[in-house]
Amino acid sequence: MNQEVKVVAEPRREIPVAAECDVLVAGGGPAGFGAALAASRTGADTLLIERNGVLGGASTSVLMNAWNCPAEGMTGVAKEVTGKLLETGDAFAGPLVNFDPEALLDLEMEMLLAAGARLLLYTWVAEPLIEAGRVRGAIIQSKSGRQAILAKTVVDTTGDADLAFAAGCPTVKGREEDNKMRPVNTMFRMAGIDIEQLLAYCRERPDQYQQDPSSHMAGAGATVIRPATRTCCASSAVASSRGSSSGVTPCFDCSPLTLTSR
Repeated sequence: MNQEVKVVAEPRREIPVAAECDVLVAGGGPAGFGAALAASRTGADTLLIERNGVLGGASTSVLMNAWNCPAEGMTGVAKEVTGKLLETGDAFAGPLVNFDPEALLDLEMEMLLAAGARLLLYTWVAEPLIEAGRVRGAIIQSKSGRQAILAKTVVDTTGDADLAFAAGCPTVKGREEDNKMRPVNTMFRMAGIDIEQLLAYCRERPDQYQQDPSSHMAGAGATVIRPATRTCCASSAVASSRGSSSGVTPCFDCSPLTLTSR
């Protein structure tokens, strides 16, 4: 049954302009960091807005501290950041790159400030400012209240195309063929674990755990396991030896929580 939605009228008000810039970057994840760094290095007055208190996106705030690409395959900003982390001993390079999230968030902050970028943290992008069919800034919300940022160029790196969608740009939700998205995961760290004993326990119970199809990305001597409460519709393989892989990527419906050990 359709239920009538109640509405309220928001009073008209004047919103103070907090800043003006050449390039406004909305979102401080990997894409936003790269965009803001590149713009700043060209001499553009760049302002990056991030809702969290740190940069890095899921790489830092969610502890997803692995890039599924070998260091030698990286280019541009990703290669530069990885190289700096390796130099300081804060990353391990193999078939994928593991890194210390705390080191990454400090490094990205230092690089942006050194390039001359400005940052607004703990700030949400509420909606785009549109004039004559062109996005010329954004309305932001923070502890300072509702403010406006005016910009010559706006880059949406929110992760969900928040500004682009609100501005009326064409967007796609999830996979194009069925709009399905990956399930929510919970990332956490544990210490004091006997890794070999844990892996042995999982291998002895293939009805409960199976090797993740993405184990090949972790390289020799590493294993990725996952709960087998649901068998991925793309693969029913259960690995029995360390380092083997079915070579099949879990689908959007069955993508699991993963545990990686080295």
